Amino acid sequence: MINKNASTQVLNQDSVLGALEKSLAMIEFDLNGEVLWVNQLMLVNMEKALM
Repeated sequence: MINKNASTQVLNQDSVLGALEKSLAMIEFDLNGEVLWVNQLMLVNMEKALM
């Protein structure tokens, strides 16, 4: 039996992560609450929130 809903598309992991970073505001914290990483979209949104 063939599963018609199964995807045969192979995605490049770096491309997928790059697309997510461009479309989502993202920030990463360590266990102590310190910012480890933030993307440009998050910075722009934080700036707007502070205005």
